[in-house]
Amino acid sequence: GWAAALDGFRLATRIQPDLGRAWNNLGIAYARLGRFDEAGDAYHRAVELDTVFGSPKRNLTIMETRAAGAPTLTESKLPE
Repeated sequence: GWAAALDGFRLATRIQPDLGRAWNNLGIAYARLGRFDEAGDAYHRAVELDTVFGSPKRNLTIMETRAAGAPTLTESKLPE
């Protein structure tokens, strides 16, 4: 499950602390476990490390949008 994945992603960030994708994956695991402050920290670190890979920035935006109580684009119904 996500708890086991979290352990693996933590290890990955220790082995390769400059790998943005590892930090993004760590953020995903934290978010799936409801640990949103830690997820945000991991996403911010991923964005700092990898300015080309867009997923961390997108994941951070989705998480912040949900925290504010607004639906994300995928959660809202598009006009017909």
